[in-house]
Amino acid sequence: DRNLNLLLKRRKLQPSDVSTRVYIAEELYRKNKTHDSRAELDRVWPMLCSHWKNFRTGSPTLDEVHLRTFTEKAASLRMLLQVQTSEYDEALKTALACCGWHVDNPTLTYLEGVCNEQLSLYKEDQRNQHLENARQAYIACLERKEQLRAVPAMEGMTSWRATLRLGTVLLQQGQAQMAKRQFVRTLEHKPNHIDAVLGFIEALVDTQNSKEALIYLKPLLVENNPDANLLAAQAYRNMDRFPQADTHLETAYRGVRQYLRSPFRLRRLNQLIKESKSWPRQSVQVSNTPR
Repeated sequence: DRNLNLLLKRRKLQPSDVSTRVYIAEELYRKNKTHDSRAELDRVWPMLCSHWKNFRTGSPTLDEVHLRTFTEKAASLRMLLQVQTSEYDEALKTALACCGWHVDNPTLTYLEGVCNEQLSLYKEDQRNQHLENARQAYIACLERKEQLRAVPAMEGMTSWRATLRLGTVLLQQGQAQMAKRQFVRTLEHKPNHIDAVLGFIEALVDTQNSKEALIYLKPLLVENNPDANLLAAQAYRNMDRFPQADTHLETAYRGVRQYLRSPFRLRRLNQLIKESKSWPRQSVQVSNTPR
């Protein structure tokens, strides 16, 4: 509180000082005051844009190092808050502005990947392009793991978070074998991370290693884990064991609206429900397919 109070006093004395405002936004975010943090960023962002306009027209009003450092800090937090409120198109505009200023940071690149990955779920006609954009972003993050920066990347965004998201994108692109390698890398950093475990199992299912996948799935097959039950349904379907596939498909369907961890798996759920109508046995009748 003392640090924040000092910054607020400085802001009152120097309202146009962008560094003070960025520090205030960061401090508010650390205190979980995300609304106030966002409001401060919304005030400082046009100020930064104005400084960049002056810089690029040859009449700088802030030295370049100072401007780049605080633009990186402000943009990283601004994008993070935009992603957290599902403003993916707006977050990409933040990244685009930084690209125009040649301001770069792995956090911005990672969040650009997240935005594209999320947009691929809602913009079907642009799905492939968004997934490819996300893939390229996560690869770029991993390639910059060893870089030293004045503004460090947020934790995990050049390592395990990037491999986790890259693996997830590769699954959606039909590159299951490559995806499996990324999930293994994630688990080396974060053993038993549930999304990495599920991704690894999904890669096994999609590479026709269903028996092995079912071994890993066994402890996860509970009522409130539709992701695991969906993968079990796919594994049994791959093995032509339709009654078991039906049982797990029904369990997955019951829990999907409340417990589904990864929305991209809705495509698989909908496809299996469609296929189940022609499976060579009594199929479970499922209506109101989730979209």
